[in-house]
Amino acid sequence: MKKTVKYFLLVSVIVAGFAASGFSEQLVTAEQGIKDMLGNAAVTPKTVTLTAGQVSEVNAVFKQTLIIETKNPVVYTFYTTKKAGTAIVENQMGKWGIITTIFLVGIDGKMKNLEVLSLTEKRGRPVVLRPFLSQFVGKGIDDTIEVGQSINAVSGATISSRAMTIAAKRALAVYKVVMGENTKSGK
Repeated sequence: MKKTVKYFLLVSVIVAGFAASGFSEQLVTAEQGIKDMLGNAAVTPKTVTLTAGQVSEVNAVFKQTLIIETKNPVVYTFYTTKKAGTAIVENQMGKWGIITTIFLVGIDGKMKNLEVLSLTEKRGRPVVLRPFLSQFVGKGIDDTIEVGQSINAVSGATISSRAMTIAAKRALAVYKVVMGENTKSGK
């Protein structure tokens, strides 16, 4: 009887572990995130497949690999308004899975706002909170955007914090390369 109970508990723990590892939480839909970023303004969506040259340009902006060059197409959809700027949805691998975030880049090329749409993080959940996210607001391509320098990591969630930092840098770089806006932050 004791063996059966121990076996049952062991199997329960293993099953719970597998179930938790595959857990993904949708916090906000993409449509709601776009509305949160751009309000009720008229939005012009623009879907772009990056060329190999654009991928290289994106990687050159921050002098690091932000997009891995593969044979698979890299496709972005930009949601633009005349006044608020452009919203870009980014997917970045965290420690436990994908973190999907929407970034609002203003017409000046600086981060205006961001919101996590979904994530699969266990300990990285605080990256969805405003105290962490607000560190990115006002940053442009000429600014340092690094965990431990200009971005304070969430305690116990350094990998998730770095993932968000990579996604923010990629959103700014893709905006600069694709949208062709003058994104100098005027440092």
